Amino acid sequence: SPKAHDLQRAQLLERKQTFLSQFKSGGRMGRKIEDIAGETRLSPQIFALAKAQATGNPLALEKIKLEYEIKNLTLLARSNRLDHYNNRQQLLNVEYRIAHLQDRLPQLKKASETFKSHERRDDEGKLLSLQVRFNGLEFSKLRDANEYLRTATLDSTSQLTVNGLDIPLAVSDALIKDELGSITDITAVRYNLASEWFDVPRSEAHMGLPSAQSLLTSVLRRGGDLPSKILETEATIQGNEATLARLHTALDYESPYEAKLKEYEQRLAVIDKELL
Repeated sequence: SPKAHDLQRAQLLERKQTFLSQFKSGGRMGRKIEDIAGETRLSPQIFALAKAQATGNPLALEKIKLEYEIKNLTLLARSNRLDHYNNRQQLLNVEYRIAHLQDRLPQLKKASETFKSHERRDDEGKLLSLQVRFNGLEFSKLRDANEYLRTATLDSTSQLTVNGLDIPLAVSDALIKDELGSITDITAVRYNLASEWFDVPRSEAHMGLPSAQSLLTSVLRRGGDLPSKILETEATIQGNEATLARLHTALDYESPYEAKLKEYEQRLAVIDKELL
């Protein structure tokens, strides 16, 4: 009959297109094939649909449509689950950053208040006096401190206090490479201010060990930047809290794909039983 002939032809075309789709998607040695259909997107589902229409059975047609929808919904649901996992990991990272910054903020504020309370400035903001203690020697004038520290070197036993803040030092050997590729052995010195470590600047003329004056200059500059650092930390916390709220909203969102996918799969199971 014409209907039986159409069914056989649709089955043949479906098998052929299935083979062609698998062949074109292969990756062995860059395998590919020209699509003679041009812009027309052929797929096994097209011929499977034609086969279902040829049978005249509405359940067969519904089955093909359901299988197509289930395939698409499965991909969407998988992508949604991946987004959910990534959001969960990002949420944990943001929570950690917020907790870290909130712990550090009081330290910054206390250090800034202490640092400022030991300075005296005039109405124009010019520094009049400060407190510097280096290896037991005390200075109240920056000029006097710079004059002495210019020739003083740093080592693991050096002790420095600036404006009421003890400045811990860490001294270690290191190798550096210049632009010509020459390697130089240096002594690296780092200092801690408000729970953050910084490198002590060094001049090219003193590659072996930075001077105590370089250390003091760096500490005074970063100590003066503490108010800005506090504002920056508070802004970062606010930004992370906004990100945290967005992530909670995304994680609370229920995927529309899972319920629809389950509904279609249940309907497909019913149809499969009826077509047996």
